[in-house]
Amino acid sequence: MLFLQIILWYTPKMRKIAFLLALLYLPQSIMGNTFLHPLETEKENLQRQNKTLKNKNIELKKTKKKLEKQKKLFAITTAITGIGAIATSTSAIVANKNKKELQKQTNTKKAEIEEKFKTAKSKTTPTEKIDLTNCTLKTKTIFEAIDQDDLNDLQCWLFKKPESIDEKTGYFDQPPLLYSTHHNKIKATQIILEKRPEYANIPHKFKGKTISYPLLNALEKGNKEIVEILLEYKADLYAKNDDGSSVLTSSIDFVQSENQTQILNIFDDLNKKGYNLNAQDLNGKTILTKALEKPRAYTQFFLSL
Repeated sequence: MLFLQIILWYTPKMRKIAFLLALLYLPQSIMGNTFLHPLETEKENLQRQNKTLKNKNIELKKTKKKLEKQKKLFAITTAITGIGAIATSTSAIVANKNKKELQKQTNTKKAEIEEKFKTAKSKTTPTEKIDLTNCTLKTKTIFEAIDQDDLNDLQCWLFKKPESIDEKTGYFDQPPLLYSTHHNKIKATQIILEKRPEYANIPHKFKGKTISYPLLNALEKGNKEIVEILLEYKADLYAKNDDGSSVLTSSIDFVQSENQTQILNIFDDLNKKGYNLNAQDLNGKTILTKALEKPRAYTQFFLSL
């Protein structure tokens, strides 16, 4: 365009045309520099904004996907928590059911054992009754009557001085029933229980602590007859001492070698009658764990039960 204007300018007759073309070209040049440039800038701005929007859209999509994943994870966690709660609840229900079932079986077994004792004929003959209205005490203490096997005098003591049943010896503060079971006095034990059957579970208190029971004395001595008498009067094989041990688990602590066979026979008989010889005491021990500290015959016997 500029070349054409120059040619026309130097042609005299065409100068007017060149001048008019120049007038037309000048605004175009001005517009190109002043007006066309902002339009291009606006276009670029729009392109940048469009690109920014695209980037934001991409970020929003990523955020959306992330939120969806978190939502799914939350749903899964909630489901697992719910399942865990259900499982815990179910386990608690099952455990409670098993506990009730075990308690029911224990009560049934206990009732069966008690029924056997109720219906079975006593292995000991009843004590011969004597006229106690005019009896005279021959011994100085009720313990002396027990020591001398003077059953008539023992009955006289219980008749004339019923409070004597709670007297204590100078040896470990033993009352008469504990004294008779400790000294293997079968008939004396029976006479005392006939008078006071609830004493079958009387605890042996020494210095304020329970250290023994009549049944424990009989088991330690290996005296099967006294054990049977006490069980007929509902002596508790699982009664606890203050140290956490039970009659059952303490029964082999002080067994002498000469009593070993007798006590094993007693345990065999208890097992046949349905007593639980695997019962733990408050210390978590059983007669088997105690037997491991004893001669080998004990361990072999309890493992065979």
